[in-house]
Amino acid sequence: MMTLQPVAIRRMFFAQPTEEQHFDGLLANANCTVVAAGWYPCQPEWVLPKKAQPFYTLFACVGGSADFVVGGRSYKLHRDSVLLCPPRIPRVARHDPADPLHVYVVWFHAQLYGVLDLLTVYRFPVAWQPTPDRMTQIIRAIQHIIAELAAQEPGYVLATNGQCAQLLAVLYRDAAAWARDDSGDDILAAVDVYRLAPAFQLIQRHYGERLSLDELASAVHLHPTYFSSVFRRATGLPPHRYLSRYRLERARELLLSTDLPVTQIAKITGFRDPFYLSRTFHHTVGVSPSAYRKAARNTELL
Repeated sequence: MMTLQPVAIRRMFFAQPTEEQHFDGLLANANCTVVAAGWYPCQPEWVLPKKAQPFYTLFACVGGSADFVVGGRSYKLHRDSVLLCPPRIPRVARHDPADPLHVYVVWFHAQLYGVLDLLTVYRFPVAWQPTPDRMTQIIRAIQHIIAELAAQEPGYVLATNGQCAQLLAVLYRDAAAWARDDSGDDILAAVDVYRLAPAFQLIQRHYGERLSLDELASAVHLHPTYFSSVFRRATGLPPHRYLSRYRLERARELLLSTDLPVTQIAKITGFRDPFYLSRTFHHTVGVSPSAYRKAARNTELL
């Protein structure tokens, strides 16, 4: 008779995510939207007038150099370096006419959960010099975006936004690790955002409807008062203002990607009327929805 030997039963443990994994795992909830892109062999008389765009502007330099002032701080853009201007921050630049700037430029939005500023959460620097391999990848991604925008074949919006995500992945690998604040506040914020994921997802699914504080707090099993505190620490906004911002971002996307009238966009995105949408949009972005749509479709951004 064969004797059965006892089999050792292994207990399986599922490790809790580390803080670093929380920080990196949030990128699964990121989205990128390209506004425009181009290649600019700047003329000797080129100068970038002082202005603030409502989206990020990435400059990738392949020749010449330029002196930038972004938000009152000075930066040098030179060959094989990049400069990332945040939205709504004034910037101005000029170059040496004897050594004119040759630069690729991408204008884009990058967000977590459709509203949190991705590059702010991850503490991206304004200017730095990528490794040669990374710089090659950056230029290649931008070239693909430019080609897709020029051809406008079916699916080009999906393709350009996918390339934008690839571009940000390259930038993140090259810059984000060493750009973080040593205080650890960024890691804390990432853990809070991760913890609040069900509330963010509830907003994503039902932003066009009425959402109460109690409903959002219940999604993460927290008391409404404590939920508000954690939410504000994670996002910098109280829940009701975050919801308003989320609706505004969805309105902005519809302005860029459709020809829907502002009245219909207001209804879709949960604003009570188009006038309230216009007032909120102008207060946040600095221009009316119609002016924003017109400016975003103007290729003369540089």
